[in-house]
Amino acid sequence: MSRVAIFMDGSNFGRLLEQYCADNDFPWSIDYQYLQEDLLRGRRHVGTHYYNSIVPPYKSRKGGTPAKARKTFREKKRLFEKLRGLGFCLHIEEIDTTTRRYHKCSKCGHLHPPPGNQRGNLKEKMTDSSLILDMLKMAQEGKYDVAVLVSSDGDFAWAASVVKSMGLEVEWVTFAHYGVSKLLREVCGEPTRMGPVIEKQRVWE
Repeated sequence: MSRVAIFMDGSNFGRLLEQYCADNDFPWSIDYQYLQEDLLRGRRHVGTHYYNSIVPPYKSRKGGTPAKARKTFREKKRLFEKLRGLGFCLHIEEIDTTTRRYHKCSKCGHLHPPPGNQRGNLKEKMTDSSLILDMLKMAQEGKYDVAVLVSSDGDFAWAASVVKSMGLEVEWVTFAHYGVSKLLREVCGEPTRMGPVIEKQRVWE
């Protein structure tokens, strides 16, 4: 029986899941245990690795914290605890907003990221690197036969190519109707569509 390791790009998955649920009038709350079992398809499970980042609520000069930042922080912490309880191996990068990458606004006193999306790019690149390193290291150590990659990010194409060159399989799972990476398609072929997996849970509502 094939040994399967699941590598989940939490930031990418969460963003596309939210969009999918909004577009299909579906509650943005899924059964991650069922999702894991569906991806395994009865094969031997050797671990589900979940990668994401979290930004602690930053404080203003008066000690206050923006409501949106607090809400996002609480929601992510709840999700992480839920996944940890299901046995997922969590790899969470905590982004320090007190570093010099941020500047303090003279009007509101809050810390703000630099122009553009440098903060978002930074935290996603950090978690991407962790996923790639773990995927390659575990493949080299012979810990799995099949890697299930849950992401639409083309940055993982090179890692998938290396894993396949070792004689291992890589299954690619994503919300394909929101666009697919040409690089990942070239390496892994057509992805398994996440939509039908999520739709199976609608029956339970």
